[in-house]
Amino acid sequence: METEHLLDDSLDSVETPMTVIYDNNTSPMSVTTSGGIRSGDGVSDNEEPEPMTTILLSHSSGGVGGGGGGRRKKESTARYNNEREMCLQYFEKWSEQDQLEFMEHLLSRMCHYQHGHINAFLKPMLQRDFITLLPKKGLDHVAEKILGYLDAKSLREAELVCKEWHRVIADGLLWKKLIERKVRTDPLWRGLSERKGWGMYLFKPRPGEQHPGHSYYRKLYPKIIQDIQTIEANWRMGRHNLQRINCRSENSKGVYCLQYDDQQSFRKLYQAFETTQSKFGTVPRSSVTRC
Repeated sequence: METEHLLDDSLDSVETPMTVIYDNNTSPMSVTTSGGIRSGDGVSDNEEPEPMTTILLSHSSGGVGGGGGGRRKKESTARYNNEREMCLQYFEKWSEQDQLEFMEHLLSRMCHYQHGHINAFLKPMLQRDFITLLPKKGLDHVAEKILGYLDAKSLREAELVCKEWHRVIADGLLWKKLIERKVRTDPLWRGLSERKGWGMYLFKPRPGEQHPGHSYYRKLYPKIIQDIQTIEANWRMGRHNLQRINCRSENSKGVYCLQYDDQQSFRKLYQAFETTQSKFGTVPRSSVTRC
């Protein structure tokens, strides 16, 4: 009796092998996967026996030969869980420095592919929302100070991050502080604050006065920007009214000083007649352009 193995037994976890058995003196027989023996039909004794067609059955948990791989996988998973719990118990008993040293040794033994997965896992853990955490530590003023350095565009975007960021901006009156900073550093803003009247709501209120809340300054800022754009466009396009003021300088032969109030801004000085030379220059009969 001769036996021919068509597949290696090591592949039993993937496919169920078929073993063909035949006798030199008799007709070939095949052993099926279920163990039964089936004889060949119509084969004479003189004919060379031919092995029957091999049929490979896919391995499944419920099929023939199934369950072995699944059992091994379950056993390895259970073993891994037990060993992992033991490692975690030891890890928690160590000091913080010992834990760091152990992780360094562990990372040094990993491959680049594993390092990439760990890096992706750590990224969101390292990103902390300090603006939200500072008020919880009683450091609201620190969060307001940080956001106070933002410009208008960044401050507008910061309001949309989350409700906590919006609360910090509103409670800190950061839009009011931004307008105050502009008024202190820009003459145009300072002039508009006096001309439009909203300058009275800036800086510290007078005794007995109360300034409006956050929403007022939040709506005021875009209105100020719109006024500035309108003024600049009017100057570029020539859409402005000119008034001439007679300086009455016939007797003095010149204009030595220009005095104006908060409602008037002198831009240019035109010489109407001939001038006399002096240290500062004189304009005998002149007019001043006012806008």
